[in-house]
Amino acid sequence: MINFYKRLIPILLSLMLAVAVVGCDKQGPAENAGEAIDNQVEKTQEAIDENAEKARDYIKE
Repeated sequence: MINFYKRLIPILLSLMLAVAVVGCDKQGPAENAGEAIDNQVEKTQEAIDENAEKARDYIKE
């Protein structure tokens, strides 16, 4: 009976790991929202940098 459990435990752990890995492949709504926020922040930063450069050029003139 002990040999049965010694074989069963690694099999169950492997199955649990496989299920966890497969579950991580799909993006949920939180990940999608976070990605959208990151994209908007990046676009905003680029616009700020561009306008700051234009302001610097204007001040130099």
